[in-house]
Amino acid sequence: MAGVVAHWFPRSCRDCLKEAALREYGDHTGTGEQCVDDPAPCDTRRALRRLVLDGRR
Repeated sequence: MAGVVAHWFPRSCRDCLKEAALREYGDHTGTGEQCVDDPAPCDTRRALRRLVLDGRR
């Protein structure tokens, strides 16, 4: 469905979400241009970290 604009509302259990976010958090830090230079200001990295921490509750 290329070219179709739609809303997407993915769902996941907490454990699966935490695992996926943690995996992407580690992968993203080494690949994002901004994260390679200085990971602190990266919004994506912060959002992934927040997902990992929320998954632990």
